[in-house]
Amino acid sequence: MKIRKSRLLLTICASAALFSCGPAENNTDTATKEVGEVTYERVNANTNAHANKVLDLYAYGMAITKKLECTNPASWYYQGSMHSVPPRDEIEGATVELCTPYDSISPLKGWNSCPHMYPTHQQLNFLTWHRLYIYYYERNIRHHIANGGAGLPGLGDSLANQFSLPYWDYTDQGDMPKPFTVKSYTFETVKLVENPLYEIGRSPTLMDREPIDYSSSDSIAVTLPDGSVKNLCIKTMEQALDVNDFLSLPDVSEFSRGLEDRMHNVMHDYIGGAVDSLDLTHDLYNRIYQSTKSGFGLMGQIPSAGFDPIFFLHHSNVDRMFAAWEATYGPITIEDMNTYAGKWDSIKHIYQFWDTPTNSWITYNSMQDMLDAAHAIDYTYEQLPTVNKNMLGAGQKAKASQLVNEVVKKTPEVLGEVGKPHALTLNSARALKSGGGEARYTIEVSLKFGRNMFQQLAVFSIPSDMDWNACDLDDAYVHGVTAVFGSTHPMDHAGHHAMGAMVKGQEFNHTFVFDVTEAVKKLPEGESLKVYVVPMNTQNGPDFYLTEIELYEHTF
Repeated sequence: MKIRKSRLLLTICASAALFSCGPAENNTDTATKEVGEVTYERVNANTNAHANKVLDLYAYGMAITKKLECTNPASWYYQGSMHSVPPRDEIEGATVELCTPYDSISPLKGWNSCPHMYPTHQQLNFLTWHRLYIYYYERNIRHHIANGGAGLPGLGDSLANQFSLPYWDYTDQGDMPKPFTVKSYTFETVKLVENPLYEIGRSPTLMDREPIDYSSSDSIAVTLPDGSVKNLCIKTMEQALDVNDFLSLPDVSEFSRGLEDRMHNVMHDYIGGAVDSLDLTHDLYNRIYQSTKSGFGLMGQIPSAGFDPIFFLHHSNVDRMFAAWEATYGPITIEDMNTYAGKWDSIKHIYQFWDTPTNSWITYNSMQDMLDAAHAIDYTYEQLPTVNKNMLGAGQKAKASQLVNEVVKKTPEVLGEVGKPHALTLNSARALKSGGGEARYTIEVSLKFGRNMFQQLAVFSIPSDMDWNACDLDDAYVHGVTAVFGSTHPMDHAGHHAMGAMVKGQEFNHTFVFDVTEAVKKLPEGESLKVYVVPMNTQNGPDFYLTEIELYEHTF
């Protein structure tokens, strides 16, 4: 992947003492805004020369937050709960061991706020909410480093200002940064008895310092239209972490969904022990649930993910992709938010964050204020990934989109180990054959499924005249490897699953989007696009049920 040195093409605000970034409400009074010249750079946790010092400082701030009372908004438990927290009746044991007051209180202010795959198509809140969540988290950690707390002395502003959340670029650096993998670690900048970055509930292979194997593959049996069965293998992680698959999407809704469904979701599952075949032989201890019943670690479960310190390096990398997309296509607009983010009245309560430097809650009272804040951040990234300019969509936004064809299942079709093709016919008069760039094509795949999906899904096409050779399939025909991490979370908490399908195993639904332009360009003359939708790890169940596939043409 080609990388270039870059700065975010965003408005800069803030200093280490800034009250808030963008218009906001500070409790009942509007927060004072100050503009400073200090900006921070988020660096690569594996390769930057200063990464060790940055991670040392992160550990120091985490050590303080882990010693604070869980009802303190600055504490580790409270901050993790702002992303999500398990319902008390899902936590094993008579008491919530990590936060005993939680046995007698309702979830506190700001808890259960993450907008993963929310109903009513609130997709863009995934990008903006997580950006502000980790921004305030970063400010809180920096404040703890400077001022100390919980028996640890402050290190002063000069050292604290050297901290900004690093990112783990797992797209081409498969090793989890070392300080996260060992229980006892010698920090160079700070003195700590225990390593607060360590969590036992993670992928055993990553914790054993085994890198992500990008060349690893999953074998898929596929039933061809003539009834014969052939085997195909998909390089699962290489496909899931291909940034071009989502950075080349010029439509902001498609980009947001592609980023979340692919890189974001699959890495949550991977770190949580639900992807690597060796990890799947273990039952992980998830200390937020005080249980091994789930079989998966903190990052593999929405209600426990925010408690893992690696979460914030993961989401720093996700936010880096957001920054790269905006640097290519321009900042998302209020019109985008109004179209794709849902009604503000139904979501504004989730845009409130604890700001330790001002000892106050910051609440955003309008979508415009929230968006202004998301674009008024005080940090840059060491490097941004670049968009492959050979991709048709790069730099272009469609003027018109039209449904070309669809396959609708009157009865949802269960997807088993053997994939079946679902043909989508193109109008030959408009189909892109010349490569002139006058159109691009996307497919939307709609599914129903049950709860607790720890499953990857491959979507691909194979022309009839193509010889199949294991793992040598042209990338143009592999449209993506995705996961549904988080898809049941908001519906569970809001009770929306009662409004969906009541058939057991089909309580939830989700629609994936894929760019298939390159496959269309390479189709033999007169042939339909045949789409295969196949689960990668069928033993993880429950089943996927296919309900609809739609093919769209976008003209420029």
